Amino acid sequence: MIDLSHYKFTDDWSWYDRYAEIMGEEQLKEYIRKVFLRLDRLQVGELFYIEQKVKKENWELFIKVAGWYQRNYRAGVHKDDIALSRHHTIIFKYRF
Repeated sequence: MIDLSHYKFTDDWSWYDRYAEIMGEEQLKEYIRKVFLRLDRLQVGELFYIEQKVKKENWELFIKVAGWYQRNYRAGVHKDDIALSRHHTIIFKYRF
């Protein structure tokens, strides 16, 4: 089994600057917006398999953005949330 947990979101925001330099800030913001929208559309109980749905070259960025979404964007606002599996390969939406 693949382990993508080394890409997990932390309080180190250097990844944002690195990707803004590589992609350009506007393109990075657009990618973040698309990831947020996709995660918003997940249904409760739905599994999102990162390996299958995200290009390999985007795994790190996708996981960073998903972690950001989970920690800051959704915090206390909604009645459901997402969780990343231990190896950061699956995103699961649940209701609390």
